[in-house]
Amino acid sequence: MGSKQRIAGELVVAGTAAGITLASSEPLSFWGGYDQRTGEIIDRRHPLSGSISANRILVLPYTRGSSTSTAILLESVRAGVAPAGLVTDRADVFLSLASVVAGEMYEASFPI
Repeated sequence: MGSKQRIAGELVVAGTAAGITLASSEPLSFWGGYDQRTGEIIDRRHPLSGSISANRILVLPYTRGSSTSTAILLESVRAGVAPAGLVTDRADVFLSLASVVAGEMYEASFPI
């Protein structure tokens, strides 16, 4: 039987999420490193390569890249394959924007 773990932190985008964690000590670039149609991490150099983040709690130190992360995550919400929640070491405006816009457009967001 699996154990439950509670992760505490400062919410950037409010909400609750439960799920299996998918964690890495390496940052991820959503542009070119994440398939927004499937939720798969496709960066072959990333330790989580081949893992599916859909409906899981994705734990990363931070993300690499730029504003394209917003579009990639927004598309993953539309496709129903977004992470259930994101935990990072620092606030990320592009991840936050994706969640807020997804809430407005699709009535489906994820806590950060």
